[in-house]
Amino acid sequence: MKIKREYIILGILIIILSMYLILRKQDRSFYDLPDIPSIVREDITKIEISKKDSSLTLNKINSTWHIAPEDYIADKDKISGMLDIIEKLSLTALVSESKNYGIYDLGDDKKITIKAWSSDGTLQREFELGKTAESYRHTHIKLPKDYRVYHANTNIRPKFDQAMEDLRDKNVLSFDKKEIKEIALIKQGKTYTFVKKEPEKTDDIKKPSDPESAVKPSEPVWKYIGKGSVDQKRLESLLDVVSKLKCDKYIYDKQIADFKYPAFTLVLKGNKEYFLKVFAKKSKDDKSRSCISSESTQPFEIPDYQANHFMESLLKK
Repeated sequence: MKIKREYIILGILIIILSMYLILRKQDRSFYDLPDIPSIVREDITKIEISKKDSSLTLNKINSTWHIAPEDYIADKDKISGMLDIIEKLSLTALVSESKNYGIYDLGDDKKITIKAWSSDGTLQREFELGKTAESYRHTHIKLPKDYRVYHANTNIRPKFDQAMEDLRDKNVLSFDKKEIKEIALIKQGKTYTFVKKEPEKTDDIKKPSDPESAVKPSEPVWKYIGKGSVDQKRLESLLDVVSKLKCDKYIYDKQIADFKYPAFTLVLKGNKEYFLKVFAKKSKDDKSRSCISSESTQPFEIPDYQANHFMESLLKK
């Protein structure tokens, strides 16, 4: 009897396991993820990012992306990140079929709708983004003509949840620092001029009888037109920053012509002339300063600590 009972129990376990495997297989087929058609990012020439009360359109003109309708130049790295997602979009799991979109921030009040077109006007990609998953590794997503909610392969909402100001190219001064031959700093009515002196050519240096003591070519050095020695490292540090200067934000309620009497002006001469003009703070508690530059069509702000760095003396103390 004991052996018979064990066979019965074993048979029941086999039946339960078989049913589990059958249902699991059916469940997997029921949750097959939809195929997302492949596209080529180079074909995308227009991206639209829509929220409840706003819409942002990005257009590719030649090889540069612009923000409509003002035609501001967009940050190429941020647009590249968007294009990566649009091109490689994939789903990892089915989350819900309940149509209760609000709990995933996929309701009309919180969702972000992304559309991407090719140059011939064909809609290449469309999807809706909800909130980031609890794991912070996925984003809730919904596809057109599909009521279900899925997990996208990565946390992609932050890439698209950005305002126009966030997507603008913040480069306001850019040049090859090696081309600069002269720098003028103008502050408090006085001009400080620095010129780059190239090293002597080897052919012009008299060769000594001892080869080991021969003079080796040196790097260019900066000379001050006046009394005093130049702090070479500080001047090179200044060039490093201003040659790829980015602003914190642009100023929209004023024009360049509205800014007069700068507290500090930096003029750099190379293949062309560049300038940066920094203006006084409105109050001592301000954390930023207004500026204009030769490479920006709009006034902008930089941090006060950075402006103070620019205004430091370039002479050795």
